[in-house]
Amino acid sequence: MATKTLKKKTPAKKTVVKKTSVKTSMKKTNVRRAQPVAAPVQQMPECACGHDCHCGCGCGHRFIKFCIKLIILCMVFFLGVIASPWFVKNSDHHMMRHIQFDDNGCVVMETVKCPKLLETLATADDDANGCISRAELKSAMHEMRREK
Repeated sequence: MATKTLKKKTPAKKTVVKKTSVKTSMKKTNVRRAQPVAAPVQQMPECACGHDCHCGCGCGHRFIKFCIKLIILCMVFFLGVIASPWFVKNSDHHMMRHIQFDDNGCVVMETVKCPKLLETLATADDDANGCISRAELKSAMHEMRREK
């Protein structure tokens, strides 16, 4: 077999083209830049928290921080107590709404559960007719509150 001779191809050289850059000359203006003014140096207060003692932070004392939190908690509690009547359902009902009246408008004594009110109702019959009306019940409860 005959041997073949291979021709090697030489890579073509790339020619580099230089680009000419055009510089535009800008006119320089004499503008003075404002130099930063140094802020006056404030003295740091000497406190454990790094602030002035008038801030109420307690200056790192745990007991003072606890007292501040306790006061805030008490304020929230008392605001809740004050606002609770607005959120209670059936707030227009009387406290003794379980007392029932019969057809004649007299109190049914079996429905009264409070022993102190039963003692007061025994003497509450003003007109001695054996029937305790709504007005007599109201005056008896008013007298019970006065005794306290």
